Amino acid sequence: MTEPGQNDNRLMFAFAHDLRSHLRTIRTRVELVQSGDAQLPEQDFSLLQEAVTAAGEMNGLIDAMVSYCDAGYTEGEVPLRLVLRGVLIETRALIADAGATVKIIHEPDVTVPFALHTVIGELLTNSCRFCCPGTDPEIRIESTQIKPQELEICVSDNGPGVGMEWLGRIFQPFVRLHPHTDYPGFGLGLARCRKVVEAHGGSVSAAIAAGGGLAVTLLIPVA
Repeated sequence: MTEPGQNDNRLMFAFAHDLRSHLRTIRTRVELVQSGDAQLPEQDFSLLQEAVTAAGEMNGLIDAMVSYCDAGYTEGEVPLRLVLRGVLIETRALIADAGATVKIIHEPDVTVPFALHTVIGELLTNSCRFCCPGTDPEIRIESTQIKPQELEICVSDNGPGVGMEWLGRIFQPFVRLHPHTDYPGFGLGLARCRKVVEAHGGSVSAAIAAGGGLAVTLLIPVA
């Protein structure tokens, strides 16, 4: 049986494949002109370089959109501790580069959807990237089994946080709080987190952390 949304996903993947093909053609042709024998005026060369950069950005946006559309359909369940350890291994280079410390507070012995590693990885990555200048990121991942079949996971940091007016909007697609020149991304990361969590019967919310940073709370059904 076809899952809801899978036909739309196939259409999105086909669209992305064809669009990438056209972008490769554009980028290749521009680079051929740039590397040719003709001496281009500096202004023309600069304009061509902007076209190459824009093509790269468009390709990144396509990847982000495909990832968003595909979110939530990963099957399988694993122990929570393996999810958390896996995320720390996958992001250890980013954590080291940011000078961040990550504390795991409590680890209930429960089984969670495997797709949850994508969500926690995204939240941890955001905490490393969106940090206060001159301050090393401090990230807490705290898990609490609030009901026999419900787990609460809170990922909080000491970053700049967001204004109260944004707390209910940051999980919407394409919502960006910072200029693209300051922080890379397309405004789909948190939207993808929400899609994954809701696809597994959970919910996600955001609040201002105790130290003024951001605290994202996931409520997940567990076995």
